[in-house]
Amino acid sequence: MKRYRRMAWMRIWLTALALLFGLSSLALAQTIELFWDTPGSAEEQAGYRAVADRFEELHPNVKVHTNLGLSHDDVIVRIAAGTPPDIVFSTIQNAAGFIKQGLLMPLDAWIERDGFDIDDFFPAVLTPYLYDGSSFGQGQLYGFPKESAVRGTFYNATLFEEAGLAQPPELYSQNAWNWNTWLSSAQKLTRVDGSGATQQWGFVRDTRLMYQMMWVWANNGDIVDDLLNPTRFTLDSDEAVEALEFYADMAHVYRVSPAEYIEGSAAAAPFVEGRAGLLQDGPWRMSSMNANPSLEYGVVQGPVGAKRANLLSGSIFGIPKGVNDPELSWELLKFLASREGQQILVEVASLQPARRSLANVFIETDPSVNMAVFLEEVDFAQPLFAMPGMDEIDALLVPYLRQVAEGTMSVTAMLDTVKPLVEGIIARVTK
Repeated sequence: MKRYRRMAWMRIWLTALALLFGLSSLALAQTIELFWDTPGSAEEQAGYRAVADRFEELHPNVKVHTNLGLSHDDVIVRIAAGTPPDIVFSTIQNAAGFIKQGLLMPLDAWIERDGFDIDDFFPAVLTPYLYDGSSFGQGQLYGFPKESAVRGTFYNATLFEEAGLAQPPELYSQNAWNWNTWLSSAQKLTRVDGSGATQQWGFVRDTRLMYQMMWVWANNGDIVDDLLNPTRFTLDSDEAVEALEFYADMAHVYRVSPAEYIEGSAAAAPFVEGRAGLLQDGPWRMSSMNANPSLEYGVVQGPVGAKRANLLSGSIFGIPKGVNDPELSWELLKFLASREGQQILVEVASLQPARRSLANVFIETDPSVNMAVFLEEVDFAQPLFAMPGMDEIDALLVPYLRQVAEGTMSVTAMLDTVKPLVEGIIARVTK
């Protein structure tokens, strides 16, 4: 009898143990893994991770992996193999190719079904990712932008004061911040020593095409007839040529800018060091500026030409073709693009929001600077790199832009040389 009881208790114990292990296995089986392809700096990765952590809190059975380290080519290969990430990243340069080749899923059905608040987004940041099967800028939406990246005009407040000049915001408020006051300010800010060497620049130019295009657009010019659906090259129009020549003349005629091809942090260095009065750049440059405690700077809208203009860059996240669970991918993408998700990216990664309702959150990231300028500029920004073939066109133009920047080639000679080459690229990529 005792032996029977012992065996009965052993069976009960084994059954309980089996049940326990079974439940544990079931719990593990129910943990769903999502793979989110995230790009960018350590600061951006921290922002994405914070979004993922919050999503996991809201969905305890989901584990989100970020910072996969995938290149554009890696993503293409994975989609082709049927093993894509659950959320994919695309720059504005690559988005048209992704969308046109059917590699991203349209989002409209989900947006409508869930009543997702799409109207809160700046229209300019969504337009490049609309496609109706033949034309961009209209049709269904294929991704949500992670930010609204534009440029402001930074000015050295101390140098303006020392030169006895009105501060740019004052000129802007008087409708007097234009190409003429820009140039006259830059001339008075430029300092040359006795040997003829420039010790202080009025304006440090980023000589890449995308920065010059802000001046072209402001003068009613453009590189093509339609940025999203180009058919012909138009950078040789009178308006565009006038703007490009003005940009070149700032180095070679007025001598307020360095006569060299320079970009990014190298172009910004004299301003960051306090040796230049004006710089056009994005809010991402402010971290290096803030590292110089002696630099007193502000930000203002770009100088107004025939109209206001700015450059829109950025990128999107979307749901790739062949994803394992489109509904769950949508849940993650929807949270990332929600007001809460976007606010995390602003607060943790210092990204400029794509949603209008987060304006105050962005402005408060640096109360010492008029951050609202960047948000105002979004409505005047153009998506240069959304144009099909723009990466190839941009690379083609670099050696010629270099010669113009250095003064060894005229603007008109450059345009005569590159026009047939650019038109060849347009004809090929828009077939």
